Amino acid sequence: MRLVPCRDIQETLLTWLTIYPACCQLCGHRTRAFCGRVERLPRRTFSRVPVRYPAWFRPLDQPAPRWGYEATILDLSVGGCRLKGRPVPPLNSRLRLDFEVSDNEAPIAVDVAVVCSHPSRGTGLAFVKIRQAEKRRIGRIIRSRLAGTWPATNRRLLTRP
Repeated sequence: MRLVPCRDIQETLLTWLTIYPACCQLCGHRTRAFCGRVERLPRRTFSRVPVRYPAWFRPLDQPAPRWGYEATILDLSVGGCRLKGRPVPPLNSRLRLDFEVSDNEAPIAVDVAVVCSHPSRGTGLAFVKIRQAEKRRIGRIIRSRLAGTWPATNRRLLTRP
């Protein structure tokens, strides 16, 4: 569990009693936690782990190539990722995202991701619509990465020209 930003006025008022919103990093379940002292709330709901996975994205709200554009996922969480690729999609655009974490498994599909930011080190995406099975797969990757047992890089990414 990790402290997360407040969603509504009720959660904001409870922070005066040092009761903060908290969220599971793997499943996204929200709850409340009594801290007994004033805490600083993070900007992000989920922590991201560094990875390098090949990805493909396609804009949903404009005509695009049938197969989309190639990119690389630089970090990943249950709720989003940071993407590096060309072209850079505009802010607030909606994308279909697929990324490959292993040569032995089918790619993970995110039905709808929204572009949140354009920092110089990559484009921030928030996952808006993703199937529960895919969310569980991402949770397994994050749990394994935090334990140090999952490879951070897909070999196929290293062998592409």
